[in-house]
This record gives sequence, structure tokens and C-alpha cells, in this order.
Amino acid sequence: MYISKKETGELLIEFFSEEIPAKMQSQSGNQLEELFKKALDKRKIQYGEIETLTSPRHLAIIIKELDLKQKEQISEKRGPRVDANEKALNGFLSSNNIDLIDTKIKNTNNGKFYFHIKKIKGLRITDMMPEIIHEIIYGFIWSKSQRWGSTELRWARPLRNISLLLNDKIIEGELDLGNSEVIKFTDFTYGHRSYDKKIKIDFISNYKKTLIKNHVILNRDDR
Repeated sequence: MYISKKETGELLIEFFSEEIPAKMQSQSGNQLEELFKKALDKRKIQYGEIETLTSPRHLAIIIKELDLKQKEQISEKRGPRVDANEKALNGFLSSNNIDLIDTKIKNTNNGKFYFHIKKIKGLRITDMMPEIIHEIIYGFIWSKSQRWGSTELRWARPLRNISLLLNDKIIEGELDLGNSEVIKFTDFTYGHRSYDKKIKIDFISNYKKTLIKNHVILNRDDR
């Protein structure tokens, strides 16, 4: 687990679907956490405590101390040896769209080589979340899954809503389901199926209590 000292935030994501059988729910929270860790680690995004919450229709994750921006990264590409022919050097410069002045000569165990070193500016987490969610949703593995309508997504049961908040504010975006169908990210969820009431999520800190008031217990042990 990573703990960041930089500017951080609290993230809530909830996938709301039609009712998922109990046997399929049992490992969904663990899988969701592992997929998010993998996605964040790959992008060098640091984070703190992670909590996953599940019910028959709700699959949620809360991530605390999440970096709001990627670290600046250094990209280093090795080119030809300094004594290589001109064609090899020109090919390296052309493929990277750079001039000789943009290279640096470095000593290695195999001799001197040209290198192109570039700083890559970090992206904001809000810009990356649509891609991360797409990666996680389509990477989820269920023992049984299905498609619905004309969509391409296979999920345990039809996915109906995605709540996405960072520091209590909605992150704009959408999930592509295929064939021009999408689910836009929202700042609301739904209560127990007997009421099916739309509930606005005002504060991440009140998320669990709000659902309890609407007859949904997200802790499997409590249920």
C-alpha cells in the first residue's frame, strides 16, 4: 500500500447493477480492489487505504489519499552506438522526431550510445478515470456473465449506473458499452429494490449511512 504526502483526495466508485447472485458476490470486492491497485500502480498513482463494499446490486470502492496527479516521469530511449553508421543514427532521430541536439551520449557496459531523454508531464487523475474504469469493467472475470440489448460488455448482470466522485464532486465521463450505448458517470445511486429510489450522494463520508437509511447494508458480515 502506498501513502502519498502530496495533494491527495478521496475517491468513490460504485457499480450498480441488477441483482447478482450471492455466490458471485463473494469474490467481487476482492477482485475489484486488485484490479484498481493494478491500474493505479501501472500509472504510478499513489494511494492510501482502500475499502470495498458489496450488496446484491452495489459494488463499490472507496480509495483514500489518492494522488490527484501523476508523478512526472522520465522516458529514456537508447539509440545506436556513437560509432554506428549515419543511416542508423538518422533512423533513430527520425523515428523519435528529434534532432541530434536532443540526444545525449552515455557510457554503458557495452560502449557509448546515443540516448533520447524526455520528461513526461503527469496527467490528472480526473483525466485518467474514464480509461481506468473501462479497463477494470472489461477486465472483470465472472464465473458466469451475460450481454444485454445490443451492448458488447459482458457482466454478471446488466450494469445500470456508475457513481464516480472525487472529493465529493462528480467526475465527468462515460463507459462505452459498444454499439453507441454508454453509461454516463453520475453522483447518485439507488436504495433497496423494493423502493428503487434514486439517492444523491452529497458526501463520500456519508455514503454508507445514506444507503443504510435506504435499506441497503453494504457490509456482508453485517447482512
